[in-house]
Amino acid sequence: MTPETIPRSHPKPRARWLVPGALILLSLVPVIAGAVRLTDLVGGRVTRENTRFFDSPVPVLIHIPAVTLYLVLGAVFYDLPPLDGPLLLVFRLVFGSAMVTCLVLGFVAVRRRNYVRHSEWMSRAYAIGIAQGTIVVVTVPWILLMGPVDELTRALLIGASWVISLLVAEFFIYRRAHAPEGQIRPTFRAPSY
Repeated sequence: MTPETIPRSHPKPRARWLVPGALILLSLVPVIAGAVRLTDLVGGRVTRENTRFFDSPVPVLIHIPAVTLYLVLGAVFYDLPPLDGPLLLVFRLVFGSAMVTCLVLGFVAVRRRNYVRHSEWMSRAYAIGIAQGTIVVVTVPWILLMGPVDELTRALLIGASWVISLLVAEFFIYRRAHAPEGQIRPTFRAPSY
C-alpha cells in the first residue's frame, strides 16, 4: 500500500477538534507573550527588559504577528500525514509541552538573573526544536537499511530523535557545569522575544 491508498478513518466531529485545540492551547504562551510585547511597543511602554526592541522595532513587529498567524492557522488547517497515528500524536504533545515548559523555565530563570539556568533551559528547548533535523539523521539510515516505515516505526523513530537531541543537550549542559575552574564555560544565549 502506498500512502495515497492507505484508508483513513475520519474521526467524529468533536474528536477532530481535539488536536487543533491542544495545539492552540500550546501556542497560547508565545501568543500572549507576543501580544504583551506588541502592546509595550505600540504603547511606548519602555522597560529595562524591552529597551532593545525600541532600538529596532520592525523585526519584532513583523515576527510576532507572523508567528501568531502561523501557530493558529497551522493548528487548525494542518492535516495529519497518512503514517501519523495516536502514538506520534502523544509524542508531539509530550515534547511540545516539554518545549513550552523549558521556554517558560528559561524565561523565569533569566528574570531572576540566573543566566546559567536560563542557558540550560533554553538549550533543552532548542534541542527539542532542532530534533526535526535529527529525524532525518535517524530515519534515513533506517529506511536505507530496513525499508519503508510503518506507523509504529515512524512514531518510534521520531520519538527517538527527540530523545537523542535532548541527550546531546544534556551532555553539553553537564560538560559546561563540570568544566574545570578557569576554563571558559560557553553558554547558549537564545534570543528572547
